[in-house]
Amino acid sequence: MKTVSVPQRKEPGRIVINQFKGADFSTYSGNVNIQRSPDMLNMISDQNGQPVKRFGYEKIAQYDERINGLFELATAEKRYQFVHAGKKFILRGNTREEDTVLSEEMNDERSTAFQMSVPVQKNGTIEMVSKLWILDGKSYYWCDGTTLEKTLNSADTYIPTTVISRNPGAKDQGGEAYEPANRLNKWRKNSFLVTQEKTEEKTFVLDFSPLDTDAVKAEILDANGNWVVKKEGTDFTVDRATGTITFKTAPGKSPEEGADNVRITAAKTVKGYADHIGLCTVQTLFGLSSYDQAFLTGNKENVNYHYYSQPSDPTYFPDINYAVIGQDNTAIMGYRKSGEYLVIIKENNYQDATAFLMSGEMREVNEEQKIVYSVRQGIAGVGAVSKYCFCDLRDDHLFLSSDGVFAITTNAVTAEKYAQTRSALIDRKLKRYDLKNAVGIVHNGYLYIAADGVCFVADAAQKHYDGKGAEQYQYEWYYWDSMPVRVWGMENGEEELLFGTAGGAVMRMLREKKSASYMDDGKAIRAYWTTPTIDFSYGDLYKTLRHLFVRLQPYARSSVKAYIRIDGTWQLLDTRNVDIMSFFDMDFKRFSFNTNADNLTAAMTVKAKKVITTQFRFENGAEKEGFGLQEMIAHFNTKNRIK
Repeated sequence: MKTVSVPQRKEPGRIVINQFKGADFSTYSGNVNIQRSPDMLNMISDQNGQPVKRFGYEKIAQYDERINGLFELATAEKRYQFVHAGKKFILRGNTREEDTVLSEEMNDERSTAFQMSVPVQKNGTIEMVSKLWILDGKSYYWCDGTTLEKTLNSADTYIPTTVISRNPGAKDQGGEAYEPANRLNKWRKNSFLVTQEKTEEKTFVLDFSPLDTDAVKAEILDANGNWVVKKEGTDFTVDRATGTITFKTAPGKSPEEGADNVRITAAKTVKGYADHIGLCTVQTLFGLSSYDQAFLTGNKENVNYHYYSQPSDPTYFPDINYAVIGQDNTAIMGYRKSGEYLVIIKENNYQDATAFLMSGEMREVNEEQKIVYSVRQGIAGVGAVSKYCFCDLRDDHLFLSSDGVFAITTNAVTAEKYAQTRSALIDRKLKRYDLKNAVGIVHNGYLYIAADGVCFVADAAQKHYDGKGAEQYQYEWYYWDSMPVRVWGMENGEEELLFGTAGGAVMRMLREKKSASYMDDGKAIRAYWTTPTIDFSYGDLYKTLRHLFVRLQPYARSSVKAYIRIDGTWQLLDTRNVDIMSFFDMDFKRFSFNTNADNLTAAMTVKAKKVITTQFRFENGAEKEGFGLQEMIAHFNTKNRIK
């Protein structure tokens, strides 16, 4: 048998990385794409997709109790900022001394809120007033900026007229059912029509009983078209057990032909009605033509129920406006809007459907056009794990499951809804944390998911496709530590990103590209980006490494520590300062005359022989320093074949 000798290759070469991507925690570092990092910390993509050190945060307020909510109400006059700290609901001032405590009876749990405008009578006219509607798991509140009130039975809570054109008398009251009872209000109205045949009738029986002990209000229409209020005990008596009102003087025939002329308002408390709404912890806005109805769920006593308001009135939750979704042993966790559907997502029990599709249509009900909602079963197998991680990243409708981040998408062929994973590259690490208490928010094109003091960040501008379908893609992800987020919030619209901590601090994320922005509440941020395991495309040869060039992003103050990993051990190669002179961010202790932002390449000598594979890590952990990568070039020579 003839032996063929294989010549040894001794060639110079280089490896270049100039299009850096996000993290890949899904596999062994040798299998990671050369553009991604198997180990990175506190980096984020810039506008060009290159990794830079994340901004830090500053403390803007400190409270004695844990932060349960951060909210903003934008009205025509001003913006109001609120903090739910412990049991207090606080209108934030410029300082703690200027804060105003609006309530000290809140539930000491995470809260949620939405903004909706409602008609309010002011100075004889009706005005649309923006209010914040708040759920804390115990009660349902509204806040107009300076006042916080429970919606239950308040003066501004809608009182429905449950029947109209009802007949007076002890028998054959009849009438036309008009509006359902309101879960948020014990008060209801009945409207009566007194005809010629009933002119002498003094007895009026309500369509509900028994009545509460609250005073009953009766009104009679006079000849001038005004409603005249009558007083209980003076003008009429009440039998509360039967809901019967008896006037001392008969109201008489209606002064307007066919128009109701007697209105009676009374109270009847239905046990559990108020708690159906007050115990909710999850909300969204949806509707047939606009997002004008509040949908609430998360009630710990009715985990698979959800309730919805009348259009444009979050104080009116008719007792017929509810639905029972799926099995009663799995809770509804949240909502996502997808086209004409409201997707109702439940927790996972690995057996039943976890997503249901609600849609509405106009139908004729009792000769009136009304919105009717119907629900059908959707996908099974992928359920939500946290109530606080439902976000829309641009047009992607996302939720967090125990298996990672998923999107509700539409199959173009079958038009069926189903879930697509969006976090395959980071799921292995993500699932190590307490995802049940994870909180998410979208800000400026990034999705932030915080849990156990760390944060995973997805960049909407960076997608890579892992299938043939247009909806089969992943985001580039980044991983941060030192992020003690209990709740997220925003202020000045969506300009500023805030978070609250379990220790009572309210933090604002910094966003100006200056040295002071690279600190976490006075502490330095350690940031680094690590290459995958590199074999230089010659896995069968030893290599000698001679030179390393690292081109960095321009900052007024920046530095880099370059490390190399050989035989399982990290070794420091070099440390370099790479400052740019800036009159707007000057530090005379480290003054630089360098004004050329295009020449920020750190050239380093490497003395590494008989290398088979290696990794590089580029790190910055200095105070008040920015840091970012643009390119890495490593020069090497191939040597003898590995024996």
